[in-house]
Amino acid sequence: MEYKKAVAKNFSLKAKAYDELSVIQSKVGVTLLSMLKKIPSGFILDVGSGSGKIAKRLGAIGIDVSFSMCRLCSERGVKIVCGDGEVLPFLSGSFELVISNFSYQWMDIAKAFKEANRVLRKGGYFLFSIPIRGSLKELFESWNETFEKHFELPDRLFSFREREEVLSNLEGFTVLESREFEEVVFFNSARDAVKVVTGIGARNPFRRIFISKSFYKDFVESYKKRGKGKFPIRYRVLIVLARK
Repeated sequence: MEYKKAVAKNFSLKAKAYDELSVIQSKVGVTLLSMLKKIPSGFILDVGSGSGKIAKRLGAIGIDVSFSMCRLCSERGVKIVCGDGEVLPFLSGSFELVISNFSYQWMDIAKAFKEANRVLRKGGYFLFSIPIRGSLKELFESWNETFEKHFELPDRLFSFREREEVLSNLEGFTVLESREFEEVVFFNSARDAVKVVTGIGARNPFRRIFISKSFYKDFVESYKKRGKGKFPIRYRVLIVLARK
């Protein structure tokens, strides 16, 4: 519960900056929308709807754990419920499509996928993207190297799931298509790179520490070395289209 509260709080604090900074998330969202040409239209649920761009485009009902994100959706005319994707407040068989972009990494996917299956009608479609293991590789490695140097123990960082773990939790679904690809954006400074992660609310929900000048200097040097002079933000993304 404390984990969920931290996630909700982090995204609420950064809701207004989400659209400006969520460069990779927006790009993946366009790919998701392009895949809808294969799916009949119907009643749609957007899980983890964030600022509501996809929900508004599709005329979907959105659900998000962040109150500020929900308020932003409402201001944009999106029908929104503030709630948890692991416990969907909808009747079974309510939707023809459940869609989600970059949100299931924050959830217990066994519970969340089961709920998505429950609220779908028989023959309904499930389309989602999720960042998987290998995401934020250079950023995480640089942070951990610096953390161990200064505190003599590894930090507890957010952990992305393996592709196989995601697919193995799709019980009750037939996978029609799965795509795995990499998106990388290079920045000229560590500050700008980190901003597109923490600036949208995707902060480490497990720990906050005070960053000293020496810690930050060592982190930047480590990060720059791994990026060969640049500061990469890398996501490995899995997109799945399945049917109930």
